[in-house]
Amino acid sequence: MALKFGDRIKETTSTSGVSDISLGGAVATFAAFSTILSNGDSTYYTLVDGSNWEIGYGVYASSGNTLSRTNANVLQSTNSDNRISLTGDGAEIFITLPADKVIALNNSNEMVIDGGTYLNATANRYSYLVSGSTQ
Repeated sequence: MALKFGDRIKETTSTSGVSDISLGGAVATFAAFSTILSNGDSTYYTLVDGSNWEIGYGVYASSGNTLSRTNANVLQSTNSDNRISLTGDGAEIFITLPADKVIALNNSNEMVIDGGTYLNATANRYSYLVSGSTQ
């Protein structure tokens, strides 16, 4: 299955503890995870429960409308980068693109990975930059 992203995908959950997330429906003016994810697709998510939060990587299961979460797939959290324990009282979860996973083009059309410039666009072709010289 595929790694997928989507804009304005946000749901509530009444899940409690550290189990997989049971998706409870889209927040007003947002869409549900199921509008872009198929069974077995994966995505990055942010989960917020009060002042606690977690950023991770999960796999969607359409049969239970759930998103998996394990300590191994948590990238950052307020719980020492482990799963947060949910209260079961209206947490929200949304699709995100974590900053440390971003590859972007700067204003000079150079590809930037983790703050360093690695590729330079010349006439719609990219060349690899190493220590300031083109390889």
